[in-house]
Amino acid sequence: MPLVPAAGYQYQPFPSERAPTNVPNDYQNIQSNPADFGAQVGQATERFGATGIRGANEISEQAINQQHLYNQITADAAQTQYMKESHRLLFGDPATGDTGFFGKRGEDAMHAAPDVGKQLDQITDRIAGSMPNARARLEFNEYSRRLRMWTDRDVLSHYEKEMTTYGQETQKARATMAAQAAGNKYNDENYVQSRLQEGIRRV
Repeated sequence: MPLVPAAGYQYQPFPSERAPTNVPNDYQNIQSNPADFGAQVGQATERFGATGIRGANEISEQAINQQHLYNQITADAAQTQYMKESHRLLFGDPATGDTGFFGKRGEDAMHAAPDVGKQLDQITDRIAGSMPNARARLEFNEYSRRLRMWTDRDVLSHYEKEMTTYGQETQKARATMAAQAAGNKYNDENYVQSRLQEGIRRV
């Protein structure tokens, strides 16, 4: 039977294309980008989080700086209080007429010296105990230790000076008493000579 063109087209009794030999893909290959899944929201959230972290760090740093400043102010105030009380102990208080340790002379200074160290310890312990935290207490203790070294040296120097003065005054007093005793028994030559010799030894 002859081939009859259909609507002007040549009829072809076999497929014009070859059938595919590979397995067909069951998946849809849809092109997408991060924006389709909320990437912009995620980026905005990330930027917001970074800003929050920076803000938190700044707040934390400010808090630390304020704590350091508070510790320093507290330690300075404690040092000032220590200076006032130790100065009053060592140099006296004009309002009360107290001359303090350095105003004492001779025997009075010798007897007062041991109590000075104890009173300074009490002042230090009381003020250190009032510190609000360990850091402020450490700064105060470092200051008070440095000052105490100089104070102890000055106290010892004053003690030794006044001990020497007291010793000299005691010797002079005994020499005077010996002379007076010799004068009271001027008729007893042996007694007079012994008292005079005693007085000479004491000068």
